[in-house]
Amino acid sequence: MTYTMKVKGIMIFALILASCQTVSGEDALYSKVLTASHYHDSKGLSDSDYDKIGELIAQGETRWIRLYPVLSKSPFLGMTSFQESLNIVMACALPKNPNEVLKFVDEANIDKICAAPFIEPGRDELRDYFNEIFPTLHKALPEGYWKQSCLLKLRKALADTLPSIKES
Repeated sequence: MTYTMKVKGIMIFALILASCQTVSGEDALYSKVLTASHYHDSKGLSDSDYDKIGELIAQGETRWIRLYPVLSKSPFLGMTSFQESLNIVMACALPKNPNEVLKFVDEANIDKICAAPFIEPGRDELRDYFNEIFPTLHKALPEGYWKQSCLLKLRKALADTLPSIKES
């Protein structure tokens, strides 16, 4: 094989590689979740995968929020720490993507999603959260039962924490 043929072969190979679409880490993780759900086997997901899923939901990423019903049932129920944090990350996502999060609020989770998503919040954290969530949620569409119920829960949470917020 001559030198020019080798160079041409390498160039063709490089072009083929460049034209192949690569799957991002986020896309690969999304695919892993769907596969785990389909086959009812979440063993292929690591602790860091669960952490990343939580981060993406908390950031208000629509396609990840839409996985909430899938993630809140088998085969993901075995990950206790993930299940405990799932509603918390949805609460974190509420001010970032209220229209999407409100689609998944129901009687079973409203007390957790429509609440301050903190374990031991500081006054500044609470104040910042409530200052962000109320205007955002008021602008969210559509008007409806769950939006109003969520606002009521958040107003109650604010009233319960108001003394500690005013102290700062």
